[in-house]
Amino acid sequence: MAAKHVFLSYCRDNAKLVAKLRDDLLAADEQVWWDQQILPGQDWRLAIHQAMKASYAVVLCLSKEAQTRATSGIYPEALDAIDAYRQHAPGSVFLIPVRLSECEIPQLRISESDYLDSLNYVDLFPAARRKQGLQRLLAALRAAPCHPSGRKSVASEAETASQAATPITTPESVAPAVAPERLRRYLDDLRKGPTSATPAPWACSRRVPAAG
Repeated sequence: MAAKHVFLSYCRDNAKLVAKLRDDLLAADEQVWWDQQILPGQDWRLAIHQAMKASYAVVLCLSKEAQTRATSGIYPEALDAIDAYRQHAPGSVFLIPVRLSECEIPQLRISESDYLDSLNYVDLFPAARRKQGLQRLLAALRAAPCHPSGRKSVASEAETASQAATPITTPESVAPAVAPERLRRYLDDLRKGPTSATPAPWACSRRVPAAG
């Protein structure tokens, strides 16, 4: 399945803040998925699983509200995102912790020796620094290996390389073969003077239609 969007994972208590973040990402031409797109009658667990599988990045929205909750849907999603993150090459951008307010990063293990707080995170608070944090988040999303712009760039570079490797020839650029004898006669006539009737050996001969 091709990666096609950012997956937003968040605590319900932060729905308004995350809605604003979603709008900002959409305005920056990022495709976004969140659970409010699940339709009535859909299997919500399956919808979330498929949406995460189709994501090129997961933004894990953390906050003091999520930290104080004993249970939250954000934790199972975080564990699923960590499983997906483990399938990427070391150092790849996929799972991005984003703090909406002052809070601790959950101690979730992402490898044998590292926890979630080993990943660099982005702060979208206080309000005066939110724009700066948003720009950092956008830069991180566009650095994701499966980001759509990266795939387009690779395809464009491949097409350019293919065009450069295959020179285009036109009739004007193809030099006709010149018989040695014709060339010798032409050079001899040039030495005799400009009135020679011998045409240039590379001149194209055209049949002139008879008059009448």
